[in-house]
Amino acid sequence: MHRHWLAGIALACFTLLAQARVELIVTQVGGQAQSASRPLALLDRLASGDTIELAAGASLVVFLQADSRQWTLAGPGRFRVDADGLARDGSGAALRPDAADPAIGQALQRRSQVLAGAIVRGMAGDAPGATDGIERIAPSKPLFKWRARPHRGQWTFRLRGEFGQLVFDTQVAQTELALPDTVRLAPGRRYLRELEWTGHDGAVRVDTAPLLALGAAEDAELAALFPLPDAPHAMRVLYALYLRSLGVRALALHVAPELSETSPVN
Repeated sequence: MHRHWLAGIALACFTLLAQARVELIVTQVGGQAQSASRPLALLDRLASGDTIELAAGASLVVFLQADSRQWTLAGPGRFRVDADGLARDGSGAALRPDAADPAIGQALQRRSQVLAGAIVRGMAGDAPGATDGIERIAPSKPLFKWRARPHRGQWTFRLRGEFGQLVFDTQVAQTELALPDTVRLAPGRRYLRELEWTGHDGAVRVDTAPLLALGAAEDAELAALFPLPDAPHAMRVLYALYLRSLGVRALALHVAPELSETSPVN
């Protein structure tokens, strides 16, 4: 009886997620772009029936996750979202289909399914993994980022293992740090980040945050999908969205700093 009840919850959750699932993700905005009189921003969602209006000189890139299709829109003009993706609504507007890497679309699709399953497991009392809010770190690209605070001098950064042992420490002037190649994190292991600084009043302050290294399989996929240095802006945003779905927030902001307003650091 208990299994049937959980199965019913799972079906209901997946049905709701399917109904709420958007068709298009905005991955680049240039100039004045809006839908239903609201300005469009990075990572906004557009569903069937929505319209898009672009002012003269404006541009927009949107991505259809379901089959990894991408379009670049140019204004002035009006567009509509339909069952096939996008269509021009009137003359004058420019609509160009672009090639998109299917691997990132497939990875995002898998992450959506994992997160949907995590919601169901969470309702059944199981910890939902990447939805628990703990920062993830990629062993192949271990990068740490923290918010700026009023301080004097440099930050003292320490990384400790799950038993309190010191793994790495240094002093740094910036609010971002990549571990040197000589320090290797163990996949799937827990760590603790310690940050120490001196405030303007001379008092020493310490902030700690738990971390979890990605498992070997997730880390290998992350490394394989990492965009090239000259990758288009829209591709970097998609990759950053994938990183956020993994909980690797610091690396996501490093890859696409423009997402800082939608993904604050600790």
